[in-house]
Amino acid sequence: MNPAGPAWTRLQVLWALCPLLAVLLSPWSLWAAEECTWQVVLNKFETVGRNLGSDRFVDQEPLDTVDSLFGLLVDAPIDPDQEYMSFPYYLKINYSCKGKSSEALVRKGHLTGLKPVVLVTFQSPVNFSMVPKGMSYNPFNNLLFIWGNFLLQSYDNENYIYLADFPKELSIRYLVNSFRGDIAVVTETEEIWYLLEGSYRMYKLFPSYAWELYVSLQMMHKSSLYGRNETMITLFFEDRSLYQLVYLLDNYEGKIVKRLVPVEQLLMYQQLSRRYLLPRQRSHLRLSFTNFCPFTVMRLRDLPKPQMYTRQERYRAQPPGILESSGFHTENSLAVYQGLLYYLLWLHSKYDKPYADPVHDSTWRWWKNKKQDQDYYYYLASNWQSAGNVHIDMTNYEKIYDLKAEYQLPERIFLDKGTSYRFSIFMTARGHSFKSKPEPGNTFRLQSQVDLGVVLADPYCTEVEVKQNILINRNSVLFLVTLRDKKVCFDHGISGHDPMKTSMLVKVVGSSGHCFQNTNQGPRMQGNLMVPLLIGCPPGKRLAFDITYTLQYNRLQNKHYFNCLYPDPEMPCFLFRDIFYPFFLIQDLVTGDSGSFQGSYVLKVVGGGPTLDTIKEYSEEEIYRFNSPLDSTDSLIWTTKNATTTRDSAFNILSHQSLGIEWLCLENSPCHDTVPRSIFAPEFFFKVLVSNRGVDNSTYCDHQLIFLLHIHGLPLSAKRAFFILMVSGCLGADQWGRQTPPGCPSTPVVWCLKFSASAFLSVVTFYIIICLLLPLMMKFCNFLRWKINNIVTSESFYTYSSSSRDFSTSETKSSGGSKDSYKVAEENKARPDETVKKPLN
Repeated sequence: MNPAGPAWTRLQVLWALCPLLAVLLSPWSLWAAEECTWQVVLNKFETVGRNLGSDRFVDQEPLDTVDSLFGLLVDAPIDPDQEYMSFPYYLKINYSCKGKSSEALVRKGHLTGLKPVVLVTFQSPVNFSMVPKGMSYNPFNNLLFIWGNFLLQSYDNENYIYLADFPKELSIRYLVNSFRGDIAVVTETEEIWYLLEGSYRMYKLFPSYAWELYVSLQMMHKSSLYGRNETMITLFFEDRSLYQLVYLLDNYEGKIVKRLVPVEQLLMYQQLSRRYLLPRQRSHLRLSFTNFCPFTVMRLRDLPKPQMYTRQERYRAQPPGILESSGFHTENSLAVYQGLLYYLLWLHSKYDKPYADPVHDSTWRWWKNKKQDQDYYYYLASNWQSAGNVHIDMTNYEKIYDLKAEYQLPERIFLDKGTSYRFSIFMTARGHSFKSKPEPGNTFRLQSQVDLGVVLADPYCTEVEVKQNILINRNSVLFLVTLRDKKVCFDHGISGHDPMKTSMLVKVVGSSGHCFQNTNQGPRMQGNLMVPLLIGCPPGKRLAFDITYTLQYNRLQNKHYFNCLYPDPEMPCFLFRDIFYPFFLIQDLVTGDSGSFQGSYVLKVVGGGPTLDTIKEYSEEEIYRFNSPLDSTDSLIWTTKNATTTRDSAFNILSHQSLGIEWLCLENSPCHDTVPRSIFAPEFFFKVLVSNRGVDNSTYCDHQLIFLLHIHGLPLSAKRAFFILMVSGCLGADQWGRQTPPGCPSTPVVWCLKFSASAFLSVVTFYIIICLLLPLMMKFCNFLRWKINNIVTSESFYTYSSSSRDFSTSETKSSGGSKDSYKVAEENKARPDETVKKPLN
């Protein structure tokens, strides 16, 4: 910047001689004691109109003082194709004082209220009326477009940016958005314009010299998608590619075709037609092109497996083998294949069992009983003896969990609470692009001219960290990018329902519209990566009852396990008098991962009945009485020693570290005094609801699980037990009375009354004796049990570990959910003394 002398005199000259008025206002009294001056310089943009289009004032070239040049100013168009007139100059104003830098003065002035104001007016103002016609909103990046005979964009619905590249003489008919960073505009005259989100430069695709060149090449190849007489019906995006729906008329025959709009090729043709040089080399001219892309190579590295973030479930389902000499499929083989696909889809839709399978795979039950015969079926196929001349390979029908990344960002990223997504970008700079920047302490820091920017649509919800590693020996730079959820923008939601929409834009500075990569599918734009983000509970995650580890742990803690008399492999029983320790799994149906649920949850009994056919749903009032520790009506079904409750203390909060559940079935509960259906103890089916809503802060997922729990060995009430005893005695007496021996009462009823009276006196006498001797008996029993436990501890634990083998699971990736929980059991086994002595305290 060159000084222009005392500012006020210069401004008076400018005001008097030219149509430009600049007024500087400031609280001059702040620094009246110091010798300070205003400095004004007039800059000119030397390349106006060089590229046959509009230009931006970026590179500033200072001229001489204002006095000597202002009189020489002439009106010149910024864009030669436009008719309006304006000055291709602009002012830069500086305030300086002796001994102080301009930056320090500006900072001080800002803090103390110094605000210079520059007012510029023109004698011939350039105004045009704005006629809005429509709006377009992108919910992923909050970008709002208002369009008509203009185009405005806003990221906050308050501040708007006017895109000056779009001609004001045109009017927009409609606008289409790919929601991946691309926008296409169609005008009333069917012109097509293109815009990349994150930039302000618009490109005219049709009509253009690049379009004519591309169509000429297609006509040379006799493409049926182009013709001399055509009309565009509509424009749309599909898989981020821009397509046209066009009506073609050829030889009085019309047809509608869908064709690709090659945006990348058109932009490349535009660059080649404008940015070329013809330097003279000896006696001839040499054609060369200028490449404005800041890098030569750009690669994405260290990409994680995409399924974890895209949440797409994939299956492998190949057609069956054909044992026909022709090798072609028949109606029989196609029918078999259709049936296999139908059954696979049925398994996928029905894989929502509350009890977790030992192997976490929806296709596991399909082949679990036939895997042992796989070699036999292969032998039949090898000898052309398969039924129906069709061979089905079991390994061709399975779920895919290990899909690899394809060196590009996923089409979308789901983020659970606190989760992150990491990747790296490797770029080789064009030319020499590194320089040393001095740092305090006589040190220098190497700085790259290749810059990477990341734009977050909702920075209060997500955060990003970018680390730069300069590889100077390779003239390259490596950016490590970490995207992370900030745990503040979502509460709880059902898996896959109503996630928050946002986005991340990764942009290499100076690459928009300039950088392309040649692929086998044609050129592809580089340097501008936009990924939609979905914050919430990812699809495909569910809560399941870990019956395998629950049985193992309950057997270990209770020192025994008694199943029902008629066991059900799908629903094992638990004994009423044993402490019940439930465990749950978080199953990921997309990645196949399965792990122990480590969060907190609330357990409620919401229904039940003595049989499966008599299960009834409880009302809200009954659910409260049967499950709340605040109940005072003797209606509790269960209790726990955990002291943690919900905020209103209405229900207990449990976790995988809880002390277990003790069954009560108090007097007013539905499971109290259950009538036995046979000579065996009563049983009951509880309908249990498990939910983490409002009590778990480890995830955005609102997990809810409802499952049936089979409890057997319920006790009888004292009245019913005594009644059964009396009835049994009377029935026995009646049977005995029919065979009355000589000398006994002949009437069974009389004998029954005498027997009942004697039985009652015997019970009372026995009760009194028990009350007197109970303390001594308990002391003796505890001492005896302690002695016996010390002797048989090792043998008993060996027996328990051997008997639990029936419930062990294969250590595969799918059954990995019980691995973490199984470690707890192993630790308990490693401390048998503590486990045995704990009940004695």
